[in-house]
Amino acid sequence: MTGQSSHAVLQEALPSQASPGRRKSKQDTRERRAAPKASRQPRAPDDGDILVTQVRSATGAHPKARANLQALGLRGIGDTRLHDTGREEGLHGMLRAAGHLLSVLPLRVLPDGSADLYVTAKARAFRRTRYQVDKRPALFIDLPNAGEYVQVEVYDGFFSIGWSTAMTLPHLLRLINQRAPSPPEKAIVYSTDRGREEITDGPAGMRALNAAPQDYHYVRLEFPQFTITWAPSQITARRVKKLHYGDFGWMSTTFDKEEIAALMRETATSAVGIQAPKLCTQVEFIGDYVPQGSVLNP
Repeated sequence: MTGQSSHAVLQEALPSQASPGRRKSKQDTRERRAAPKASRQPRAPDDGDILVTQVRSATGAHPKARANLQALGLRGIGDTRLHDTGREEGLHGMLRAAGHLLSVLPLRVLPDGSADLYVTAKARAFRRTRYQVDKRPALFIDLPNAGEYVQVEVYDGFFSIGWSTAMTLPHLLRLINQRAPSPPEKAIVYSTDRGREEITDGPAGMRALNAAPQDYHYVRLEFPQFTITWAPSQITARRVKKLHYGDFGWMSTTFDKEEIAALMRETATSAVGIQAPKLCTQVEFIGDYVPQGSVLNP
């Protein structure tokens, strides 16, 4: 055997390749930068409304990213703006430039023109809190999506159920005019203009509400077999603190699971509406305390 070292023999046997510890060339750097990068932010739809929220501080960010935050109308963490991807040129470029600082959520537009967060059918699991009212069961279901909820309480001979709604009062009034089997017997409203509660008969109350719905921020309409309540509320969750929802309430002396599910789908915020059948399964205990039966389609 010659005096050749084992290291030299291995070098001759192995194919020629660069040392793993060598410095990257400029060509390698250019190729790496040109390679497509996976975005951690959800892509905005090509056409439609989106809710853009600043979720990280711009301190230390690239000047271009800070400039795009200002162009989007965002001034700090938690600030939210509504944008239209179909009408605003250059919006996608701004979202890419500052995407690591943003949360982008698509919206759906409701029939009355208001916007509601769109949540897919794979929406998050909900949290249940059970309690009692006069030794009768009650349940609060919290959907971890910007304050959406369902709440049920059982009383002597009737039950009350409420949920978050994206409906404005005019939209609700149109729905009542179309679906209610008869006019309400009594209306209890709170006037923001006069600053007091007013009690009137049902037809007079409906005429006042239809004439100036913006003057009222609480409505209670009492029908022979059920009662509807509506009140506006502002969600204070950090992510969507500038979206306005409301609270829809339903009280009745009879319970029909399919009827409640249909009401949820028609009036509730998107996460509640999408999961209406599953949520109604959680409140089936109502049927143990009040008779079964529909009031909208007797």
